[in-house]
Amino acid sequence: MGRGLSALAASRFDEAATALNTAERLRPDDNALAQARKQLVLARRGARVTALRGRAADRVKAEDWQAAVKLYEQALAVVPDAVFARDGLARARKRMALHTRIDAYLRHPTRLYSLEPLADAEALLAGI
Repeated sequence: MGRGLSALAASRFDEAATALNTAERLRPDDNALAQARKQLVLARRGARVTALRGRAADRVKAEDWQAAVKLYEQALAVVPDAVFARDGLARARKRMALHTRIDAYLRHPTRLYSLEPLADAEALLAGI
């Protein structure tokens, strides 16, 4: 049990799981073991969300909005009430939509010769 808790404290999750499995064979009804397993689950979840948060921040920095959206969605699948993911997802979706609209005008600039698309493009730029 001690090895499992030490490994857990050092974020060596696979090693902690192995040690806890060994401890369970020796003392299957140990209440402390059940608590340690819960800690392991929470620690793994926390590490996963932290990694997703970092990767999403990198994608935001690179303005890769589609990838950022996916990473924020993955974080919310792990922790549904993660505020950073919920807020980041909303921002990334808005930016992705904005870039999609801008890219459409860049691909077809002749559309701007018509009044309606020109007015839409001007409104788009005014809202940035």
